[in-house]
Amino acid sequence: LGADTAISQHHGTLGKDTIALFESCRRGDLSKIRHLVEEREIELNIRDRWDGTPLYYACLCGHKEVVEYLLDNGARCVANTFDGERCLYASLNVGIRNLLRDHKVVTSNTMRRDGYDQFLRRCLDDRQHCDITFRVGGEEVRAHRCILAARSEFFHDAFRTKWRGHNVVPVTHHLVDASVFRIMLEYLYTGRLEMQARQSDSLIELAERCRLTSLVEQLHDLLVSSSSRRKAWNEFKTLLLEPSQYAQEVQRDLSRLAEQTLPAGDCKVSADERSTGDAGYADVCFNVHGCYFFCHKVLFCNRSEYFRALIEDPFTEALSTGTSRDVPVISLNHVTPEVFKCVVQHVYGNTTTALEPENVWEVACVADVYLLPELRRQCGQLIGESLDEAGACSALKVARLLRLHRLEEQCIDFMARHLAQVVQRPEFREIVAQDASEVKLRQETDSISVIDDIRYHIAANARSCAEVALANQKLALIDALLSDMGLDA
Repeated sequence: LGADTAISQHHGTLGKDTIALFESCRRGDLSKIRHLVEEREIELNIRDRWDGTPLYYACLCGHKEVVEYLLDNGARCVANTFDGERCLYASLNVGIRNLLRDHKVVTSNTMRRDGYDQFLRRCLDDRQHCDITFRVGGEEVRAHRCILAARSEFFHDAFRTKWRGHNVVPVTHHLVDASVFRIMLEYLYTGRLEMQARQSDSLIELAERCRLTSLVEQLHDLLVSSSSRRKAWNEFKTLLLEPSQYAQEVQRDLSRLAEQTLPAGDCKVSADERSTGDAGYADVCFNVHGCYFFCHKVLFCNRSEYFRALIEDPFTEALSTGTSRDVPVISLNHVTPEVFKCVVQHVYGNTTTALEPENVWEVACVADVYLLPELRRQCGQLIGESLDEAGACSALKVARLLRLHRLEEQCIDFMARHLAQVVQRPEFREIVAQDASEVKLRQETDSISVIDDIRYHIAANARSCAEVALANQKLALIDALLSDMGLDA
């Protein structure tokens, strides 16, 4: 237990991959960090027992490329916060300090690692599925009725009244140019915006006319607070508005839109709102065993490459819905309406209120087929929260099959903590035998994957003398199991 226990005591209760991330940031091993972040899905803002983060250690050790990679992939370094100041003053050289100071401007256009943020950005940039054009100062700005109406009462009302039936809408206010109008669209689509300070008056005027009261208030607060932050960080050539509450508002509004797409029996909005609301801008319908989901191409195509290929396939059969809506209908035969409801909720609002322990396994498999990795991970999280001795082995198999690395880690940790019960189960023996069979031309240094991982977790949790004694008892159980199975690892 010596080496593993020493590592564990140094890093607290962190997992094996997380410890590897901290060590790689100290060494500057960028390839290893890429693997851990992109393949193993390790959280970048985790802390060790000294409140250090991976970004802090990369700054401290002077690895500029690692710092840049961490920032671009979601590591937090916010001005005038403990983490931001700590990283700034711990930086080994001026190059890293400048990188930290310029961080917000560098990453504001690339929405970092959050899958939902990236999806919203793709919707904003989508031109193929636009159904409304605004003519602003001689330029054309294209957009999607469904998103604007879902996000703004002003646009919702205008599309139903004065702009009804119009495909091109002129915007003639003398203070509003195309660049400012696009900034407002960025806010409506993503919950964030970036602007030059000189554009603030025009944007506030436009937001007031569009009855975006919350945006107006936040813009005033931003203009007041940016001066002090500029003094501290000297970085605000560009002003950014990225409060988390706006991202939550986008999710809330698009989740409401998702409710309007559901079959009549599942819909939580009134019949009048369903017929005249934002779902009225539906341009694709999914027929799931006779249940019709009236949806929007811009959201499904930008959320999943599977649905993009399905919707844009010229050979996809377009049928009639039997209703007054003239939209193409695509039949989905290998999913139930209840499971597809989870898919719709995830696509629109990144929520899964319909996800339950009873359907989570089926939803996880469907998410894998539909190329929805975030939904697949959400399923893995729910499975991990309800692990028990009877289901841990099945959960481990699913985690490996669907490449849910975090769930796999949770299953191994659960098995290590309940080893006396787990080793008695025949399905655990099956996993051990399967892992042993995958080791080709076994050498003395080869090990069985599940056994090696469980041994690590046992050692990582052993600190006191009593815990070390218990760990040795568990290791003896493993040795006895392997001996009984005729294996040596």
